[in-house]
Amino acid sequence: MKKFLFSLVMVLVLSGSALGQGISVWTTWGDQTLAWLQGQAASFTAAFGVPVEIVVMGIGDVREQALLSAPQGVAADLFAGIPHDQIGEMAAGGILADMTGFATRAYLADLSEQARLAYSIGDRLFGLPMYVEGPALIINTNLISEVPASYQELIARARELTTADTFGFMYDIANFYFAYNWLRTAGGYVFGRDAAGDLNPADIGLANEG
Repeated sequence: MKKFLFSLVMVLVLSGSALGQGISVWTTWGDQTLAWLQGQAASFTAAFGVPVEIVVMGIGDVREQALLSAPQGVAADLFAGIPHDQIGEMAAGGILADMTGFATRAYLADLSEQARLAYSIGDRLFGLPMYVEGPALIINTNLISEVPASYQELIARARELTTADTFGFMYDIANFYFAYNWLRTAGGYVFGRDAAGDLNPADIGLANEG
């Protein structure tokens, strides 16, 4: 199952002078997660006397505005809630700072290897993954009593339940976010990795033999 990771990432403009003027945070979060971030910001302000401005944007808007604003020095000091698949472009654009020095041993020990690699370019870590998001399987208990124990069982039950006007299983097959689950389970992948652990665009694991 393809997992989208989200992180709190720091941009290069965060410096001593920036702290004296306050901190700007651009985030994609809402609801309870936004409330948590606002609470953390309030605690930071109370402890250090530094005001924190939180601006809520769409996921794509944060990346676009950062790429446009950073060269003029007006991008946010912190980004919260950036998907891992947007980190590469932002890091290549010189927007993000290397966060390796902020990652403690305890934090790294609790981090899965895939999460770390998702935010790494070479030996530099450009984000601190905070949580993992993934699709969930929802079942109709009027049709089945429990979740299938395997993919094989899921497919078999879905076929049994499929009729002229009923589908035993449905998902957005054209959406790669959901489709990757099936590709990865069968051994597929988007890009392989080289000896250094970096993504290798010449090694594509889709639509080929095996």
